[in-house]
Amino acid sequence: MVLCLVCGGSGALFVSSLGFVTRLSSSHPWLLFFLPLSGMMVHALYRWDQKRTSADELPACGGGGSLAWVLRGGSLRLRASLAPLIFLGTLLTHLCGGSAGREGTALQMGGGMAAAVGRGRDDFLEHRLLTACGMAGCFAAVFGTPWAAAVFCWELTRWSVELRKGLLLILITAFSADAICHACGVKHTDFASLLPSEPLPWSSPQWWVTCVLLMGICAAAVWIFDISMNAWKRALSRWVKKSWLHPVIGGVVVIALAFLFGAEDYLGLGVDARRSGGVSVTSAFSSDGAEWWSWLAKLLFTVVTLGSGFKGGEVTPLFFVGATAGNAVAEFMQAPVANIAAAGMTAVFAAASRCPVACVLMGCELFGWQQAPLQMLICFGAFFMARKKGIYDGAMPWNAMHIKA
Repeated sequence: MVLCLVCGGSGALFVSSLGFVTRLSSSHPWLLFFLPLSGMMVHALYRWDQKRTSADELPACGGGGSLAWVLRGGSLRLRASLAPLIFLGTLLTHLCGGSAGREGTALQMGGGMAAAVGRGRDDFLEHRLLTACGMAGCFAAVFGTPWAAAVFCWELTRWSVELRKGLLLILITAFSADAICHACGVKHTDFASLLPSEPLPWSSPQWWVTCVLLMGICAAAVWIFDISMNAWKRALSRWVKKSWLHPVIGGVVVIALAFLFGAEDYLGLGVDARRSGGVSVTSAFSSDGAEWWSWLAKLLFTVVTLGSGFKGGEVTPLFFVGATAGNAVAEFMQAPVANIAAAGMTAVFAAASRCPVACVLMGCELFGWQQAPLQMLICFGAFFMARKKGIYDGAMPWNAMHIKA
């Protein structure tokens, strides 16, 4: 019960705070020039925490890889400091226009709070279950999708038999945290209202060609994202030995990209447009709501931001990538734009996370359960077409994710 209250309340605080800094960033474009400085501040916070990490704990800089490793039976414990650090780091990133999301923040906040609640308990299976409950609670509170949140955390364990008996507890935490978040007055984007009520043309061969094309583009987008992210990180590590300079360089590159594209569309969260007539996740549900290359632009901004050490999640930017890619496919194939954008939005996450069941449930919760056939087709299609390694399947967190001096 304590974890439910903490996850629901902190989720509401995070959504409200993120909305505030996003509006502040949009109304004061000059804050973008402070992005390199905010990156240095985030680096300093994580460096300070790393020095206080004991031998039996995972460093906070491990991110989502650490969470997945713990859920799959890793022997080290998460630090309670993970929650406040990712909270502050994400707000600083978004305040200055960094292209990042909120899912990674929600999961890490949940893991950190579970570590605080379970402090002093020796049973590691109980620690894993608390971690899954905390992650599901914050995920549900931030996105408003409790079914998807609960299944996502279990699916992330690769359907662990050990945690199967705790699935009911995970579900209870997710639904309770979501209810508490709503009780705090938080409202999520109403995506279902963006979709038309007309039936889909399942009998049309062109419709099936459109679906296959969308699956392939979503899988390709994830492949490009992964290759680009690894290449950018390797380049920084090879050519810039001082890691505190990585976010500085990344911030400068994001500023240059913003001027190159001549718009603020690809900065920040990207759910709603930062300017009148701008490109965003919601604009992609209408004709002419995005350029054909918008998904590549958002992917580039996100790779530079997150690959340079800024904090936030990958999922909302991937939603942007999937929705705008769906918009481009629908415009090209003369298919229903909103439905294809909705399917692309969740399919990219399914391919990237390797959690297609949770993504189908998320699509149904966001867009309506009548969208289940299309969501299942596109999410599983992109999942099977994409490469086998997901964004949560990185190297051992203490080996690959420590911040170096």
